[in-house]
Amino acid sequence: MSPLTSHPLNLMAGFMLVCGVAACTTMTVFQVKTPYGRYTRPGWGPLVPARLAWILQEAPTPVIAIALLAQRNVSKLDPSSVAHILLVVHYIHRAFIYPLGIRNGKPTPVVVMALAFTFCTYNGSLQGTMLKELEGRVAWSPLTIAGLGVMLFGAYHNVLADYTLRSLRRTSSSAQRYVAPPNVGLFTWVSGANFLGEIVEWSGYAMLCGGALPAVAFAAFTALNIGPRAVHHHADYCKKIDGYDALGRTAIIPFLL
Repeated sequence: MSPLTSHPLNLMAGFMLVCGVAACTTMTVFQVKTPYGRYTRPGWGPLVPARLAWILQEAPTPVIAIALLAQRNVSKLDPSSVAHILLVVHYIHRAFIYPLGIRNGKPTPVVVMALAFTFCTYNGSLQGTMLKELEGRVAWSPLTIAGLGVMLFGAYHNVLADYTLRSLRRTSSSAQRYVAPPNVGLFTWVSGANFLGEIVEWSGYAMLCGGALPAVAFAAFTALNIGPRAVHHHADYCKKIDGYDALGRTAIIPFLL
């Protein structure tokens, strides 16, 4: 276990990892596509408008993280303070800015929204508490400095890919729902550029936190949860876009997967 954080937090991190492995197994072995966005389908109960669902499910993390950030001294800007601030910035954008641009998004089943809300509440509490515990316990080092660079790189490419996809949706007709993303950013190499950007972002975050187990668990859960979705998207593109294979992209890991 990580020596940086308390036993209860490490237990919570371990549970998150178990849930991540279970989700990944369900999506890969049983080929279950989480029913939101392009995979929304009947049979999953009542639906919530896409914009409202997005805001409600993501809101717990920034609210909790901001409340915990207000209780600490960030004037020294040690690695945990920087990580805390970047966590808040990411989720303010994720919960309250990005959803405002959703147009004609497919509604989300309330059960999916409830699961996402539960995760964001759980993870927001875990990360916020961990970051408070790390105050003064993680110093700037080659690991944490590299982590900051990796996190910023991933965050940039995550946002770039998200808005590239949004631009495609706005310019494509319903008859041309599937259009190959242009060679912008990580789309040059993978179909799931937004997913890869987020995985890289939280991997850098784990490094910035000095390898604390809750941060590592969050990065791993992210990869286990959205990695299979990137594979599903790639298969969808190959099936529905003529000549997509010729672009030479892989799903989520350049040149490999």
